[in-house]
Amino acid sequence: MEELMKELEKEGAIEMMEQFEMNDQELEKELDRMLELFKQLEVEAGMEQQIEKLEKLAEEQEKLSEETGEEKKETEEHEKEQEELNEKFDDIQKEMDELQKKNEKLERPKDKEGADEQMEKIDQDMQNSKEQIGQKQNKSASKSQKSAAQRMKDMASKMSEQMQAGEMEQMQEDMAMLRQLLENLVTLSFDQEDLINEFSATEVTTPRYVGLVQEQFKIKDDFRVVEDTLHALSKRVTQIESFVHEKVSDIKLNLRKSLEQLEERNKVVSSDHQQRTMTYLNDLALMLSEVMNQMQQQMANMMPGSQNCNKPGGAGAGKGGKSGKVPMDKISQGQKDLNGEMQKLSEQMKKGDKGKMSKEFAQMAAKQAALRKALRELSQEKKEQGKGMPELDGISEEMNKIEIDLVNKRLNNETLKRQQDITTRLLEAEKSERQRDQDEKRQAETAREQKRSMPPALEQYIKQREAEIEQYKSVSPDLKPYYKFLVEEYYQSLKNPN
Repeated sequence: MEELMKELEKEGAIEMMEQFEMNDQELEKELDRMLELFKQLEVEAGMEQQIEKLEKLAEEQEKLSEETGEEKKETEEHEKEQEELNEKFDDIQKEMDELQKKNEKLERPKDKEGADEQMEKIDQDMQNSKEQIGQKQNKSASKSQKSAAQRMKDMASKMSEQMQAGEMEQMQEDMAMLRQLLENLVTLSFDQEDLINEFSATEVTTPRYVGLVQEQFKIKDDFRVVEDTLHALSKRVTQIESFVHEKVSDIKLNLRKSLEQLEERNKVVSSDHQQRTMTYLNDLALMLSEVMNQMQQQMANMMPGSQNCNKPGGAGAGKGGKSGKVPMDKISQGQKDLNGEMQKLSEQMKKGDKGKMSKEFAQMAAKQAALRKALRELSQEKKEQGKGMPELDGISEEMNKIEIDLVNKRLNNETLKRQQDITTRLLEAEKSERQRDQDEKRQAETAREQKRSMPPALEQYIKQREAEIEQYKSVSPDLKPYYKFLVEEYYQSLKNPN
């Protein structure tokens, strides 16, 4: 008994040490990830600051160009102001050089193509303007200043476009990698489930048992590839948080424990670890699926005219604005526009390299994601109103297939045919919805005069009263004028009881 207790204590101590070691590895990876994300954020923030400084300096240079051309100030004052602007631009150049060094240290540097050449041209224009002011050539100086201002605006605009295009392209690649990860995780989960069933039906003394243990080793090796890919992806995707890595550690731990128990021919304990492995694989897949949804939403928000998914492809809320949902006609139009864009891109692909069209694929994938989400929300709203349209669910599934093709840069005849079919089905659904709304409206009718009948009991009572009055009228007593007047009033009151 004492030996057993010692053995258990020894195993517990070993497990605790292994857990500490795994925690250290997990912490090291998390620090590595956070450091890379910080570097990326630093470069992106620096580029945004330089864009703002260039735009502001361009405005100041343009203003000075107007003043120089109109000769509103003394030459010395113009020269002094130009010198100050030159110094500001020199500071921007130094900061850009520092930013470039930080950019080169990134695992995936940002695109800054053409920036150095543009900076040299701006610097040359500004130096020329200063010399021309000193030579009192104000007209020429004004043109040089205006040229420098325009170059600064162009450079700021190009940097901004490069940032957005680079971000879209990277996000597209990351989403493709994430989709592949999800497929691999689901496959591993099914493989693990099949393996659990195989072990339960296999005796530990059979050759088949050894083969199954080898398959369990293969699952462990395959997951190592998933882990490495996920770690590389987490350095670029901020939505992948630390708890994802914690789940990875849980999977690794249970895979190792299950193999240890299998080698000891302890199927009962190993089965528990295998079940945990399968559960954690499913949990990780759900986490990454949520990350995918967040990335799709982010891509949709980055699209011009699609700051929210209620405006796919730049379409406004239209007549559906009251409920916050995009009406069917706007979704149909958005899908039709996307169809046209895909047709044009298909023609371009026949002439050029598909690899150079990453930005276009990313933009169209974001538009398709926005349209799919808008259609799903509209379908849900219809169901809540008791006006469900089952055909919308099928269209949404086809949209998702289009989205997958675009993310993976697949644009073939099948994709285009599916896109055309979606557009046709949306138009049919729109027509069906319009007809149903018209049927539900009440048709206006001209007012008709209705004959009002008197209740029989009331009619009989009135006849009796009239007979009594006639009876009183038939008697003609000899009365004085005053009393005759009172009798007439009485008759009148009988006729008009009210």
